[in-house]
Amino acid sequence: MAKIEVREHTLKLPSTNVDYDLGGANGIGKTAACMFHEYGAKVVIGDLATSAGEKLAAQLGERALFQTMDVDDWVSQRNLFDAAMQAFGSIDVVCANVAIPEKENWLFEDKLDADGRLAEPDLKLIDVNLKGVMRSCKLAMHYFRKNSIPGGAIVITGFAASSVPVFSEIRDSDTYESKHALLGLMRSLAVVGRPLGIRTNMVAPWLTG
Repeated sequence: MAKIEVREHTLKLPSTNVDYDLGGANGIGKTAACMFHEYGAKVVIGDLATSAGEKLAAQLGERALFQTMDVDDWVSQRNLFDAAMQAFGSIDVVCANVAIPEKENWLFEDKLDADGRLAEPDLKLIDVNLKGVMRSCKLAMHYFRKNSIPGGAIVITGFAASSVPVFSEIRDSDTYESKHALLGLMRSLAVVGRPLGIRTNMVAPWLTG
């Protein structure tokens, strides 16, 4: 099995680094925010979970900022990026951790409209898991170019399904489609961002608690 060994000294960050963490009030996003802060970065956290986000920012203390943010809303995301720039003067790392679970399977569950005809499926999960991350990446590319030294890093949180889009024993098709699409987004951004000093990578965990 392939293994990546992370040496402690490589995690030390300059005190000027600013980590922008979407979906950072809980789970993987919270862990990432705490780790970045521990190693010296200024941390900006955006999440709909206002109570949890404010509590986390208070626990971190200095160098931490929380603002309620909806990844499915362009203005809400843009406002948080603006707040990060106003508070700390740069954005160096953007961690896109946003995701919601599938509520229904749009391929196999049929719903009828008021006329008794097949209704349009609810694709909210695509709006959040895919389009929400795309909004974040667009904003990251824009603000990275405003840094005193242009450039930065985007880290997208995918899923095991990002590289294996279909698991036959589970039929959460929206989840797999949205996370598999993020792999293509990451690969594209890695190419177009390289000349601008922008790195794009993905982590793809299995189920987390």
